[in-house]
Formats: sequence, C-alpha cells, structure tokens
Amino acid sequence: MIFLQLFASFKSFIALFLGVILGILVTSAVIVVSSLLTAKLTGAWISQIRIFGKTGKKGRTDENREWHKDKFVLLPVVILNATMEGDFREDLKKMNIVNAILTFSMAGIYAFVGIFLTWKNTAFVATMFKYSAIFAVIEIVLSCLKMIVSKIKKGNSLGNFCLDRFEELKNGLSLEQLNMSVPDTMLDKADQHSKIFYYHMCYLKSLWMRNFNALNGIVRQLDLALRKHGPNSDYIETTLDVYGYYDILFYSSYVNQNHNHAIRIYNLIKPKLDADKDANGRRVKAYYEFYVLNQSQQASITLNQAIEALRDVDTVVTTKAEIDLERRLIEELQDNMTRIMNPGGFGHPVIENTFDDEPLL
Repeated sequence: MIFLQLFASFKSFIALFLGVILGILVTSAVIVVSSLLTAKLTGAWISQIRIFGKTGKKGRTDENREWHKDKFVLLPVVILNATMEGDFREDLKKMNIVNAILTFSMAGIYAFVGIFLTWKNTAFVATMFKYSAIFAVIEIVLSCLKMIVSKIKKGNSLGNFCLDRFEELKNGLSLEQLNMSVPDTMLDKADQHSKIFYYHMCYLKSLWMRNFNALNGIVRQLDLALRKHGPNSDYIETTLDVYGYYDILFYSSYVNQNHNHAIRIYNLIKPKLDADKDANGRRVKAYYEFYVLNQSQQASITLNQAIEALRDVDTVVTTKAEIDLERRLIEELQDNMTRIMNPGGFGHPVIENTFDDEPLL
C-alpha cells in the first residue's frame, strides 16, 4: 500500500513537471503565432527571430531574413516592429493591442479546453495536460497583472515621451531642436528599456551638437541603465538594448578612449554587431577596428560597407536627423584615416576619461 502511494505521488510529480514544461512550450508557441498573425493584420513586420543560437534579422523592405550566430536560447524570441509609415505611436499602440488580444485569446482557449476536458480525468497524460493548462492560466493572470501595475505606476511615461520625440524627428525636426528635458520623477518611475531609449536619444543630440561634456554624463547614465542590478553589476543581454551598447562602444573607442572597456562591450554584442549590415552598426564597428584594434585595412572595408548601407537606408525607419549624423561620423572617420597617414594634423575629441583604466566590473 505504501509503495503504491509513493508510486502515485512520484507519478503525479512527473506529470506536474512535464505539464509545466509543456505549458512553457505552448505559451511560447502562442507568442510566436500571435506575432505572425499581428504582423499580417497590422502591417507590422518581424524584425528579429532568435532561437537555438541563431538570430534572423530582417529590415522592413528586405525580402529575405539574414541569419547569424548568437547566444543559445531554447525558446524563440520574436521582436515586432510597427509600420512607421503613418503615426508611429498609434501604429505601435495598435500593434501591441492586437498582439495582446491574440496572445491572451489563444492562451485562454488552450487553458479553458485543457482544464475542461481533463479536470476529472486522473490518467497520466490527462493530468499532464491539465497542469500545462493551469500553467497557461497562471501565465495569463500574471501578464494581466503586470500590465495593470505598469499602467498604475505610469512607468511607460518616459517611453511615450521618447516616442513623441521620435515622431518629431520623423516630421523633420533636427536633433539640435529636440527638447529632451524631463522631470526627475519621470526618470525615477521609468522602466529600464525606457531609460535606455531616453539616454540613447540624449546621446544622439549631444553627439550631433559636439557637446562632449554633456555626452560624458549621458554615457555614464546609459552605462548604469544597461546594468542588471546597479553599478558594477553585470550588463543585461537583450537585443532591444543593442543601440545603447553601440553608443558606449563608439564613445569608448573614439570620443573618450578606453580600450579595455571598449573590448568588454564589443565582446558582449559581438554576434549582433558583426552581423549588423546597417549604416550605424558598420560605422561603430569601423571606429572600433580603427582606434581599438588598429586594423586600418579592415576598418576601411567596414567603413565602405557603412557608406553603401547609408545610400540604401530605409528613410521610413530612419529619420533625416539620424542619417545626417551617420553621414557626418562616416566622413569624420574617412578624414581621420586619411590624415593619420600623413605627418601631423591628426586629432579627435578626447575629454576627461570618466571610466577606470581597468575594465568595469
């Protein structure tokens, strides 16, 4: 009798374990399917797919998806981008709403059917299916609570502020005219991604205006925002924040040289940067190759790729202000590479080094 009870308990535990695994796989599949449907219904496009150590990137107008090596993830990560052809903020809102409705609906149907069909069935497979459905219910409830808490805290206010500024750039405003002033309370309440978005835009403005003193402080804040748990902790690893890493890599490679830190940042984003064929990615890598690795010939090749990418840049996705900044930075490296081969006359903006000589912990 005791043996049978232990066997039944062990069997129930295995069913619970496998049910949770199945629930994770199902909810992951639901997210992927809902993203595909959202792209079809709203005109959005899936810019990145990440799974099994591979990342597939696709531009808005690209026909094919380019795949490259990345850090291994078992479950797929799908990143959607709004159309950006009209009101970007409204397109983004519509995309997120449709995606949320589809995700919750499909997961809810799976949970209801799974629990309804297996509630009184004690067979092993039925029990496993029931646990997976319960997991789906928990996932839905937690997602809803997260959205509600986010709305109550208004943690996305900074994100909305940045979307408004981005919309102004789309409408022709220059980086110099961009007003990035926000109250401290908005920054305090903001989530990590919104802070990185905000400091990235501040970075672009200061870089365009050659305000290197302001850039110094912005980079420090950007570096802190990219940390998992405050100063000296590890950096976060997510494709959503790659432009923040680009900003710091460019800064540590060129504006305020700190080669140890530049190498550390490059190693964090190497797969993404090496595979990035856009103008900003090629430009950042060219500066890194020239100033940190001292690979003049390779830097020249990479810079030419940046020039070609800038000629074919998607002006719906990239604003005129961003294109003007990229063009100036590309021309600046071209000029420096020419002058460094001749005696004298070479220089670049170097200000007080705010990073330690040793790599940041």
